[in-house]
Amino acid sequence: MLCLVCLLLSTSYLTGCSTLAQVPPDQAIRLAITQQLSQTQQAIANDLGLIEDADSDSLQPNFKLEKVIVSSREKVGNFESAKHRGIQDVYRVRGSFEAKLTHPIAQQSQTQSPFDLYLGTNPTEADGPETWFLLDTKEEQKRNN
Repeated sequence: MLCLVCLLLSTSYLTGCSTLAQVPPDQAIRLAITQQLSQTQQAIANDLGLIEDADSDSLQPNFKLEKVIVSSREKVGNFESAKHRGIQDVYRVRGSFEAKLTHPIAQQSQTQSPFDLYLGTNPTEADGPETWFLLDTKEEQKRNN
């Protein structure tokens, strides 16, 4: 009986450790940066009248992420808009990235820029897929005002 209790406690401890170790992976961070840059490009192109709103999804990104350096990944306790979407775990991820323009007319210049993202996920079962969501901080700021 004592062995069974010890086994159950050690199993729950290992499961708890893996849950605590769950942080946004590098690939999810790269995709979030790409999505955020693409959305910014689309908004600028719309504002300049270069594309119609209906065509905004067809705008192809003209950059390539060369290097992403993550300086911190910290769990955020209170992110109300995520809770309304069913997202339980939210992380603030900060760092910098280098992007290279790939447009044929533009010069091949590299820029280093900081990033500050909020990524959320739901705890998954051990064999289930892990899905990360890029959260909009503007939505959170509106909610707090």
